[in-house]
Amino acid sequence: MLDHHVPRSGGFAQGRCAPTGLPVAVAAFVVLVALGGTATAIAGIKHWTTNGPYGGDIRTVAVDPSAAGTIYAGGYGGVFKTTNGGANWSPANAGFSFNAAPYLLVTALAIDPASPQTLFAGETNGIYKSTDGGASWSAAGLALVGSLVDAVAIDPAAPNKVYLAGNGGIYRSSDGGNSWTKSVAGLNGARTYSIAVAPAAIYAATNGGVFKSSDGGATWTAANTGFGAGSPWTFHIAVDPVAPATVYAARSGLYKSVDGGGNWTKADAGIAEGEVTRFALDPQTPATLYAGAYLGGVYKSTDGGASWTAARTGLGRRQINALAVDARGSGTVVAATADGVFRSADGAANWAEANHGLANVNVVVVAVDPLSPVTVYAGTRGQGVFKSTDGGSSWVNSSNGLREYSGSTDWIVSLAIDPVTPGTVYAGTNYFVFKSIDGGATWLPSRTGVSSYLQVPSLAIDPANPSHIVAGTLNGGVHRSNDAGASWITVSTGMPDFPSVLGLSFGKTTPPSLWAAVHPRFGGGDSIMNSTDGGATWSSTYPGFNPTGSLVSALDFLLNTAKLSSLTLGSTESFIPPFTPPFPTTTGADLADCLPITILLLDPNSANAGYVGAACGVLQGTSAQLTAIKDGLPQGPKVNSLAITPSGNVLYAALEGGSVYQYSSGAALGVVTEFYNTPLDNYFITADPNEAAAIDNGAAGPGWARTGAGFNFNSGGDSYVCRFYGSIVPGPNSHFYTVSSPECNGLKALQAGTPASQPRWNFESLDFISTPPVNGACPAGTVPIYRAYNNGLARHVDSNHRITVSAAGIAEVVARGWVSEGIVMCAPVAP
Repeated sequence: MLDHHVPRSGGFAQGRCAPTGLPVAVAAFVVLVALGGTATAIAGIKHWTTNGPYGGDIRTVAVDPSAAGTIYAGGYGGVFKTTNGGANWSPANAGFSFNAAPYLLVTALAIDPASPQTLFAGETNGIYKSTDGGASWSAAGLALVGSLVDAVAIDPAAPNKVYLAGNGGIYRSSDGGNSWTKSVAGLNGARTYSIAVAPAAIYAATNGGVFKSSDGGATWTAANTGFGAGSPWTFHIAVDPVAPATVYAARSGLYKSVDGGGNWTKADAGIAEGEVTRFALDPQTPATLYAGAYLGGVYKSTDGGASWTAARTGLGRRQINALAVDARGSGTVVAATADGVFRSADGAANWAEANHGLANVNVVVVAVDPLSPVTVYAGTRGQGVFKSTDGGSSWVNSSNGLREYSGSTDWIVSLAIDPVTPGTVYAGTNYFVFKSIDGGATWLPSRTGVSSYLQVPSLAIDPANPSHIVAGTLNGGVHRSNDAGASWITVSTGMPDFPSVLGLSFGKTTPPSLWAAVHPRFGGGDSIMNSTDGGATWSSTYPGFNPTGSLVSALDFLLNTAKLSSLTLGSTESFIPPFTPPFPTTTGADLADCLPITILLLDPNSANAGYVGAACGVLQGTSAQLTAIKDGLPQGPKVNSLAITPSGNVLYAALEGGSVYQYSSGAALGVVTEFYNTPLDNYFITADPNEAAAIDNGAAGPGWARTGAGFNFNSGGDSYVCRFYGSIVPGPNSHFYTVSSPECNGLKALQAGTPASQPRWNFESLDFISTPPVNGACPAGTVPIYRAYNNGLARHVDSNHRITVSAAGIAEVVARGWVSEGIVMCAPVAP
């Protein structure tokens, strides 16, 4: 509305637009960034896009020894690659198989030092090889379905000799991964976590201690003298490349051997945590070592492990999963952590996050705020809750209070948002329920009346009375709160003993019935159960559910199950006859290949259509036809959760190790109206029909009239336009619009650094949605939106911009001395 924008002396544009009275640098920023800035897509029109949350649980990292800035990282999202030191990452998964496991998890990477374009990646299906720097991968002759590959090592003297640890043994190849031989003799069944190759020996770090082979891995003998009492678990091992008789091993501390593993002595003086899980040697100066201490960040030694000092500035006490050092002696050290990749360019003196584009956060559940559809929450496995207030354009971690044992962040496995009370959000975790009343800024436990810690995979809020919340638990049945989470009672009468309730949903009847997807702990099959008294008592709707006749509104029961035999799309109260495999799709694919089905979601615009989230991606349709919508969606990470805006125009998908992706149907259009004030020579646009009507009625003062040169906008996506308002006192007292993310963020930064008593731009809202041009051109189905600046500072008049689809209108103002800024947005063409 206009009220707070109207100066006492009259209309809101009395001070006119843009940077009157602002420093010249600010005005230049407004013009130059507008010309050169690019927008970050939020929800591509019929195309999946992501802007994070970036980071995630990275398990392994490798630095190219020949190409500055080229780094590989592996995690739940597969392999990622950067060529600029982590400033930007891209997935590098072409060729991986995604059918043999429910997700792709890369746990080990190795680069051939003689031919760095050759890499090996160990993951949940076995071992893969790339000969083109990760551009493509192929299976390397060894399938280990369902078993993580813990380590891969290449013999630096003979790169065709490759060793890997996984599936109960060590495997060796002498032909570059074409064939493999299992090597277990002498290992005594130990699981191997790390392998190191020396010129005359191979070392293995296992849960039974250190083992050594002197015959190329054919046989192994224990090499544990000097370790003393305590756990034999050894996590990592490495050989000094200059003095190969010097070997380091990480177990309850860091140990060193100078006689090829014959004897070990402690070498971790100064590491306060006392437990090292990963370490790395500087190939140029092997006496320089970096060690990752358990929840202690990184330590550094420059004397071969004799002494250590903390080296975690900018890194903190993060869990270190892997460390890698640039072999070129640049001082670059890279850490793979549970929060993504961190990089140091000065030998670990200082660290910085390097995660842009690294979409590896393991998102379990995503939810859209029905009161503010641009507000989206993402619940993760181990990293708490992320929140976006701009429809997924950017994310911040909002997990303050989501801490339990050992300071770790809870797993967030379900989310529910109060549809009436703004900012009230519930999170189902592995320690029951947490509640926030400030939009996720802070969280408090909500479990009074619950005697034990229970994981809550399903949450539902009664639409008729939002103070009634129900929580479905693993092996603990249903719990209900009648007072907005202040207290809970168990409501599982009629359910089998110790049931897991993986799905909960209120139906569309009045009063709403409650449905539950139940998995009995002891015997019997899955079943759908119904309660008509708010959960006090339950009855089986489909006894022995197998699961024919499943309900769209109670469908999380399909999470992690692989026995789907039929599927029904429809609301809880209205069914479409189920259909059975092979499921009809326009792609010709059998939906059975997509198991497990993880989520079904109704389209709010149609009671008989919806979306399917599965191991193979996202499908859209009805029981008669399903179509894969995969343009832009990465292959591999399974879809854990789906959420949709109330309008049905933007769909969000939470990926297993792949962050959050957005998709827009591009259906609904709105109109941006342009006004012009002749006495003021001032243009103004608005996407709010109420605001336009108020201007028509004189609320902004006299002289304003519609030009007729408005344009369409898409209410579902592509990129949000930032709207700023200048300070009323002392000015500039008007509006400015930009679809450019750098421009928007830059003006926000200037606002934060400029006192309110001085002229500044104040961020007002995400106003409407437009499509950014690509290389100065608009995509098909859109028309260009031009912008011109009246060059107010140079001409000593009040500044103003015109934003219009009218090329003739731009030509007219340019003829009067304005400066054309070219195409700055693209408007959809009305169907």
